[in-house]
Amino acid sequence: VTDLRDARWALQPETSSLRHTIETMFRNVGLPPPIPLCESAGGPHEMMRLAQWLEVLVCVPRIAVAKEIAQGELCVLQVPGMAPPAFSLCFVNLQENDDFEPLRRLRNAARVVMQGD
Repeated sequence: VTDLRDARWALQPETSSLRHTIETMFRNVGLPPPIPLCESAGGPHEMMRLAQWLEVLVCVPRIAVAKEIAQGELCVLQVPGMAPPAFSLCFVNLQENDDFEPLRRLRNAARVVMQGD
């Protein structure tokens, strides 16, 4: 884990929730967080490109780079004791749009998927 901390990183800005998560993961195993080579407010694909071009470690949502992982362009590091937290999503809309048919279909589809678990 110390080697991981000392590796070259490109991280999101200090104010981002993802950066906070990364720093917390390191603190939870008794290490100070990594000091990034560079910071970027870019999205997952921009961070992925930084990983490729600068040969640095980055942290992005797995779903955002699933294709690149499947194609072998990127690999996921499995670090014992440093599992990232699971993230949960929710969809919100204004109450006055509750009867909007596309939103109703989305809500119904999500319920069907969730009931299948």
